[in-house]
Amino acid sequence: MKPFAPAITTIILMCVFTSYTTSNDYISLIIESRVYWLARSSVYSQPEGKTNCAQLNAELALFENNEEYFRVYSALSQNRTITLKEVWIDFNISNHTYYYGFGWRQEIFNGSVWTSNEPDENCKNISRECCARLKLKEGLKDHDCSSDYSYLCRAVCPLHDVKCLLKQRRVKINTSNCSTGYIFNSTLASCVDVDECETNTSMCTQSCLNTNGSYTCACHDGYTAGNDTYSCQDIDECLTNNASCLQVCENSAESFQCKCHDGYYLGLDNKTCLDVNECSSGAHKCQQNCSNTNGSYICECENGYLRSSDGFNCTKVETCLTSQCEQNCSNTSIGYTCHCYPGFKLDADGIHCSDINECNQSTCRNCSYKNVSNSCPSHCNVSSNVCDQVCDNVNGSFQCSCRPGYILDTTDNKTCNDIDECSLNSSLCEVSCINTPGSYFCSCPQGFQLSG
Repeated sequence: MKPFAPAITTIILMCVFTSYTTSNDYISLIIESRVYWLARSSVYSQPEGKTNCAQLNAELALFENNEEYFRVYSALSQNRTITLKEVWIDFNISNHTYYYGFGWRQEIFNGSVWTSNEPDENCKNISRECCARLKLKEGLKDHDCSSDYSYLCRAVCPLHDVKCLLKQRRVKINTSNCSTGYIFNSTLASCVDVDECETNTSMCTQSCLNTNGSYTCACHDGYTAGNDTYSCQDIDECLTNNASCLQVCENSAESFQCKCHDGYYLGLDNKTCLDVNECSSGAHKCQQNCSNTNGSYICECENGYLRSSDGFNCTKVETCLTSQCEQNCSNTSIGYTCHCYPGFKLDADGIHCSDINECNQSTCRNCSYKNVSNSCPSHCNVSSNVCDQVCDNVNGSFQCSCRPGYILDTTDNKTCNDIDECSLNSSLCEVSCINTPGSYFCSCPQGFQLSG
């Protein structure tokens, strides 16, 4: 839980600077919880300013740290009623030499409080005494300590320490001397802190932390301070990197919650989402087989079954009815198998059929082995052609034919037998007819010559 200052604190810091005249010689200033006196005249050297401050039971302003210096510098520079331009302040000097290594009392002196080119080389001469003066709206400048300027006195004790203030003759002690956030206690004769948290006078909506003279508001874990610094607004952790949730982040008051999409469950770190295996857990609706996927699952059917439109059930189907077979199809236990008509062979894709060119194959002849094959039993003769003489391939089959002088054997439609022209037609020759394979010729008796 980180505390933050309420807006009223900021207003206090802006308004604690008040000025009032206590004499013709000084302007009395209250800045934060400290009283300062600014000399109205500019006719004093730095040593004279120290002496006059001591008469006020005060000191020439030597600040505790740079924060106090900037508060006073800002208050003096912004007050339009102050017409003085430069005032002496105190500053630790070693052997009358300025250099950046020295501080106010405890804080290392910061060179940024000096005006441009200050301190200059002239004041680094050990034989010359230089002092610091505050030039309004510019910063610190060094100068000869005997020069005439105004000076600024600083109360030895804080304003709310009334016992200390009683020693300063120029401050009238009453309840108005207590700065905002303090109340005068007559018994203790001092200003005591008002605990705004205990008295319920703070404006905090959640936690209140009391401080000296004020308070700060704080928010519970999961909230951040609103623009008014009093209220607390819920932090939507989901807006920053999804609050490290892997999938869904839901913001809630003071916190957030990681959730997962359907099909996932939240891991042990309450941020990671892991896949639910519906198949192994039995949470699926599949009738037959279940295949797990990230965040879901898929139902699958056995061979011979088709997944229904609901995605869960399976229906037995005649696989050949949905097959792509070009010719024949046979149902099997694992689906279907394509087949081809005689004279065709199945292509490599297992679906289409191509014609077999039987004319390019060898065959077995002169035996009872009738099938077309590339090998024959030992008792058969091998012919390089399916047909005895002429083979014509046709789609899905082949046809044998014979050359002139031969006739196709109708018993096998492959063998060509010689035609005996002499016996079929006795008038072919005048005297004698002699048959030859695929033809014939005529002859004459001795002493005669064939004519024509």
